[in-house]
Amino acid sequence: LIGRAPETAAREAMGTQRVAVDWEGLERALTRRSRESEAFLDTRNGDIVYVTRGWSNDHGFSDEELDEGLAARRLVPVLPVPPETERGWMRAFAESLEDGWPRDMLLAALGGPAPELRFEDALGFFPEDRLRWIACRDARRGAVLRAWLEANDIEPTSEPPRRYR
Repeated sequence: LIGRAPETAAREAMGTQRVAVDWEGLERALTRRSRESEAFLDTRNGDIVYVTRGWSNDHGFSDEELDEGLAARRLVPVLPVPPETERGWMRAFAESLEDGWPRDMLLAALGGPAPELRFEDALGFFPEDRLRWIACRDARRGAVLRAWLEANDIEPTSEPPRRYR
């Protein structure tokens, strides 16, 4: 522990936490975009807690209790995947398709306003490609979930959904 940053040394001293993770909730927290609230994994029960600081009625603890929970690693912040990352997944998927209408339509959707919505709408015309996209997206999300858990020294005691295995 010598020579480490204080927060790293403290985390290493605490070791890996075993948690019955709410996989669906963690996925939502990692893919949700909200400027009003923050998401945290409660390591006592594996639940995802959403907090809007300054509002005492949207969660079960005060701002002071939240700060204490963070310091004690009972609450672990869950920062969402940047939208650019998810758009990169979409672009890589579209570019992996053979030349043709589906590829062109998906790439065009990503070039305009609201690219995520337009991409999903365009996939509605191509059911087989839509199923392939869902499998691709789930695999990437599963990798992000596992990486997040590992980076935060959390060992899940609950099984992940099949789509992440």
